[in-house]
Amino acid sequence: IVDRLVSAGATLIATTHHSELKLYAHQTPAVMNASVEFDIASLSPTYRLTIGLPGQSNALAIASRLGMPGDVIAAAREGLSTEERDVESLLGELRGQLAAAEQRAADTVIDREQARELRAELDRRLRELTAETERLREQAHARVRREVRDVERLVERTRREVEAARLEQARADLARTQEAVERIDTEAASELPAPPEPPPEAGEVGEVAAPDGPHHVEAGSVVWLRGVAAPGEALSAPDDRGEFDVQLGALHTRVRLEQVERTAAARTIEAGSAVRIPPAPPSAPEEIEVRGERIDEALPKIDAFIDLAVRAGRDRVRLIHGRGTGTLRRAVRELVAEHPLVSSFEEAGRAEGGAGVTIVHLQTN
Repeated sequence: IVDRLVSAGATLIATTHHSELKLYAHQTPAVMNASVEFDIASLSPTYRLTIGLPGQSNALAIASRLGMPGDVIAAAREGLSTEERDVESLLGELRGQLAAAEQRAADTVIDREQARELRAELDRRLRELTAETERLREQAHARVRREVRDVERLVERTRREVEAARLEQARADLARTQEAVERIDTEAASELPAPPEPPPEAGEVGEVAAPDGPHHVEAGSVVWLRGVAAPGEALSAPDDRGEFDVQLGALHTRVRLEQVERTAAARTIEAGSAVRIPPAPPSAPEEIEVRGERIDEALPKIDAFIDLAVRAGRDRVRLIHGRGTGTLRRAVRELVAEHPLVSSFEEAGRAEGGAGVTIVHLQTN
């Protein structure tokens, strides 16, 4: 009947205890088994519909639970065919497997939920750890910045102390250089005539007071400048600004009246003729080496060396400062670029030392 209705295209629900119909539904593609679960323990339906699994005949089990004598139940079970018993046994196993699968599915759901909760907990802890790491990083950065500031202050304080010590050393070196220059000037001046004593009375030949300054200077006057041991010869009378040309040995320069310590007319030293001051002996070396020295040590030496070279009549000298980082070279060239006794300078050729040597041309007239 079911097969005829299926062939006719009808939709139907057939309920039966016959195992043959259950087998038919299993073997026919257009038909599907289904069953409604029955709770043997409570002898009541659960109303759970299971698609794809045929129902199990619970008649003997229900009869046994209702008090049917055991021998009757046994006799009835013996009356079942082998096929029926096998089907019932298979259905029991299938239902057991289904129950186990459903339990595993339920356990999986529980495990998945627990995993979700664990993941949420781990995410929360990760956020807390990230925040704590960021806080510790900021604290470390702040501590490093404080330490860097402390080190910078210490370096600055040390730099000032070192600069102060270098300044003191430079002053001492400059004082020794000045002493050497004065000694050389004294030795050079010893070969010149001694300056005349100031006249005891006004009107005598000698030092003369001028209306526009403490000393009278005219062309040919012998003048002594403050800080310079050797006398010089005035080449012109002072102009409106009190400046005049003077010849100091080989050096031709321009000075102000305020620099004049005393004067004398030319005839007081050699009567009847103008005085020509002989140049200082050429005792200055042609070159000076300051390679490897600090700037505050080297520059005073170079300044004194240029002064001696001009007094000795040299028109060209060599300053050996080396290549190095270039710091000393730049400082030396900045000095000679502004020096009043330097007319020009240039880097030495390769044969004379190249970038490690500066050639300086001096003013000789």
